[in-house]
Amino acid sequence: MKIVDAQVHIWSQTVVPTSGLRRKVSKFTVEELLSEMDDAGVDAALIHPPLGWDPDANAIAVEAARNYPDRFSVMGQFRLDQQENRKLIGGWRNQPGMMGLRWPLLLAEHRKWLHDGSLDWLWPAAEEEGLPIAMMGGLFLAKFREIAERHPHLKMIVDHCGLNRHGRDAEAFIYLDELIALVRLPNVAVKAIGAPHYSTQGYPFRNIQDGLHRIFDAFGPKRFFWGTDITRMPCSYRACVTFFTEELPWLKDEDLEDVMSRGLCEWIGWNYKFDEVRAGRSIICPLFALARPAIKGLSKARGLGVVLGAEPAVGLGHRGVTRASPQMIDADIAGHARAHGELGLDAAVRRHGEVLGKQRRADFLVSVGPA
Repeated sequence: MKIVDAQVHIWSQTVVPTSGLRRKVSKFTVEELLSEMDDAGVDAALIHPPLGWDPDANAIAVEAARNYPDRFSVMGQFRLDQQENRKLIGGWRNQPGMMGLRWPLLLAEHRKWLHDGSLDWLWPAAEEEGLPIAMMGGLFLAKFREIAERHPHLKMIVDHCGLNRHGRDAEAFIYLDELIALVRLPNVAVKAIGAPHYSTQGYPFRNIQDGLHRIFDAFGPKRFFWGTDITRMPCSYRACVTFFTEELPWLKDEDLEDVMSRGLCEWIGWNYKFDEVRAGRSIICPLFALARPAIKGLSKARGLGVVLGAEPAVGLGHRGVTRASPQMIDADIAGHARAHGELGLDAAVRRHGEVLGKQRRADFLVSVGPA
């Protein structure tokens, strides 16, 4: 299994002093990062240039991706308060390793731009260019949702688990219900970045595991990405890895692989070279288009509308059914079958219960016919 960190920083200088738990070092080089990644067993990482304290951060991130194309990609940024930078959106991904855009908008003066119209040009421009955008959406969940709803083809990522950045333990999860409500929007994903920071307990941070489980259950492995922001973590890089790979009993097998690497790469369009091909992909996927009509309406045919009730959907939980509509179930099954073949189909149907899951799996395979 490959391990890809969804958020790291490197910097060449510290023009503005870093705050909070960030390592108090004047620079953190790509070579230092690679050494720590190798020690922790991390294969690759998505660099987020910290333009807030290093004006050259974007350039050194691109240089790292150019020099180590198998290890790094970039979610870059530019100064939003300089109107001439708007033209940079066009062809943004022509830079080595560039996958998308990221602005934390941590400062109140920056978050004002969300409301005064200063950024209204950005969302349709990024949507048109196919650029995913990551932000500290936990600081402005209502506005984040509004943007995602208005721009359904713009992939958006909530950073740092979408939690209360200034809280720890239970206080970190005070906006959890509002975060989970975003699951209705298929263009929204969550980076489970820096989870250990939210716990005052030591490894394995048991008092935040249930909260992380709820987020995972809601968004599923394709929209829930592991990562560290290692230069502000209270534990070792290796502990950040094993917290997810060894300590979470609900995160196993294909789901674990998706969370630790594949899900992120697929979401941002990183054509990362995985060593293995999942079994079943070549059997089901070529026939997916033919099977699509049979998938559609499958849940209604099996009476799932009665089982689930007639209420509008409020979200499809990763484990079990949470007042999901037949359309959401169809989409969940179809998406996993398309992405992962028969193994993905198995994982998808398990979400909806043993009896119903087995029946839908049988129906799907019948509709496809022998390979």
